[in-house]
Amino acid sequence: MPTMVVCYNRGCGQSFDPQNNNEDCVHHPGVPFFHDAYKGWSCCNKKSVDFTEFLNIKGCTRGLHSNEKPPEPEKRKEDSSLTEDARLRQR
Repeated sequence: MPTMVVCYNRGCGQSFDPQNNNEDCVHHPGVPFFHDAYKGWSCCNKKSVDFTEFLNIKGCTRGLHSNEKPPEPEKRKEDSSLTEDARLRQR
């Protein structure tokens, strides 16, 4: 019996056999975005105001399944030079 693993491509989540990986993974290669009430995908500009609808937006790309987690989008870092300037002005 094949060892099944979960696909980490965004929007897929299916189990697959790594030894028999076909191009039947339908996923989003882009990143999710959340702006005002909208939730959507950067790769296909599909969006929704309902979170359940957003999670059910069918992928826009077909390819191989992946058992590697995609990198997390970088979070914006506060500019330390600005905070240092602000601290100096408070003295």
